[in-house]
Formats: sequence, structure tokens, C-alpha cells
Amino acid sequence: MVNQQQTAIKTENVQQAAQEFWLQFQQWKQDVQESLSQCPSGLSDELVAVKSEIAILSKRVTDATLFLPLYDQRQCSLQLKDLNDQVTRIQGTRAKFSFKSSKSKPSTNTKLTVSEHVVSDTASTLPLHGQVYSNINGKTCVAQTLPTSEQDLYVSNIVSSVLDLRCISAGAVHLKNITNSIVLFGPIRGSILVEQCIQSTVAVVCRQCRIHDSHRSIFHLHVASHPIIEDCDEIGFTSFEPLLLTNFDESLKTVGLVAIRNEFNKVEDFNWLRQQASPNWRLIDEPNVFKTWTDVSNDETGDLTKSLLMKFTPQY
Repeated sequence: MVNQQQTAIKTENVQQAAQEFWLQFQQWKQDVQESLSQCPSGLSDELVAVKSEIAILSKRVTDATLFLPLYDQRQCSLQLKDLNDQVTRIQGTRAKFSFKSSKSKPSTNTKLTVSEHVVSDTASTLPLHGQVYSNINGKTCVAQTLPTSEQDLYVSNIVSSVLDLRCISAGAVHLKNITNSIVLFGPIRGSILVEQCIQSTVAVVCRQCRIHDSHRSIFHLHVASHPIIEDCDEIGFTSFEPLLLTNFDESLKTVGLVAIRNEFNKVEDFNWLRQQASPNWRLIDEPNVFKTWTDVSNDETGDLTKSLLMKFTPQY
């Protein structure tokens, strides 16, 4: 009887917390909306401040996913997207940015540094803050060791490539338009947002993972909250292989995830709210392929990249 009473009280507290957060979220959103209405056209100090407010609001939603119902999470996500869309419209057209190697001799194995990013007419839009890796095709790229950073990491337009960013510790990751590729991340203090990931493999340690409009891909996760998918199919999930990080326990401690339980197998599908299991994702039963991963060596011919893709990406 006591246990039943405790459970009822706990459930009531969770529902109350969710309701209070929803009301508070609406007030925060209204404050951001008012700030947006006062921003002049183009990139301005006011707009930079609003983007910071939206980032804080997004983090609050991430922290609240432990008790927010799926419907509320989706509504918050949609409203945040609307705010970001308004920022994009106010900001207008911006310069384009992409990765380009500084070496005069072309190579399929490239060490990435922030200073090697250059303006390009064909790359994705450069965010106001953060590190950007974009427009990489048919290469194996290994990031150089960088200081621990709370900046966001933006990765986009990666095709038939291997991208090793394990040495970078970021505040959050935005991964978009990835096709037939492998992307390895270092520990992330916040969340990873994935969009349009096709027939690829992603390995990451993070607090939250959201995946949109992705297909035939596998995610190796160590994640503090339930992964969320939307408009996805044929998505596989498995546990992150600790051997991918030099000191796995220390890496978790660095980003505040040392005591968390890995929730990689508690996937929630926003397009499948029935009691039956969603047909859009599955758990990978096979032994973790990354147990055999070795650090990437130089690859002048592209043969290494092709062999890695054959071994570590989903084959459909």
C-alpha cells in the first residue's frame, strides 16, 4: 500500500512538473518573440543575443525531457524550430563556408583544423558561433587535437567519407545531409541533432540524441536520455564502443555523464505513438563492429576509405 501511494505521488509530481514547465516555456518563448520583433534586418548584435536566448531555451527543453510527455516534447521542438526559422529570415542571405585542405597536393586523408575553413559558394550556411566541417566527398579526414570547447560543432554535406572528430569536445552537435559515411564524435556535453542521415554510421557520447528524416543508418550511442526519431525508417541502435575513446570513463567525467545509465535502447518514435513496437527502428544484436576499429592511417588512393565504408556502414 505504501509503495502504491509513493508511486501515485511520484506520478502526480511528474505531471505537475510537466505542466509547470509547459507554462514557463510559453512565457520564455513569448519573451524571445518580443526580442525578435525588435531586431533589424540582417545580422545584428540584437539578433546574436536572440540566438543565444534560443540556445538557452533549447537546453532547458533538453533538460526537461526526463519528465516531459512525448507530445509536449514535440510541441516544444516545433516551436523552437519556428523561432530559428524567424531568425533565418531576419538574418537574410549569408556567406557560405566549407572545409578545404591547405595542402597543395590532394589527399584522401586530411587533418582538419578550424583555420582550414574557407569561404565557398557551394557550402552550407555558416553559423554565428561554432566549428564547421562541410562539403567533404570521398575522403578520410581526421581532426587534430583541439582544446576543450563549449562551442557547437556543425557537420554537413558529407558524402562517401570517413570523418574522425573524436578529439573534439563540443557543447552540442548539428549533423545534416550525411550519405554513405562514417562520423565518429568525441564526448558531447549537450545534444546531437541529426537530419538527413542516409546509409551511414554515427558514433557519439551525448546527453540527448534527436534524429530527423534519416534512413538506413546505424547509431552507436552512449546517451543520458531516450533517443528520439521522427520521419525515419530502417534505423539501427547499439551501444557506443568504449574502445573508441582513449579513456572512456574520463571522457564521460569531462562532460558530466559519468554516473548516467546508457539509454540507447529506449528509443521513442514521434511517428509511432502506439503501444506496439515501432517498425522504424531496431536494436543491433551483432557484436559491435567498432571493437576492431584502428586509428586511420594516410590514404592517398582512397582504398582505405572504401574499405572502411564497406566494413562499418550499413549495406542495403
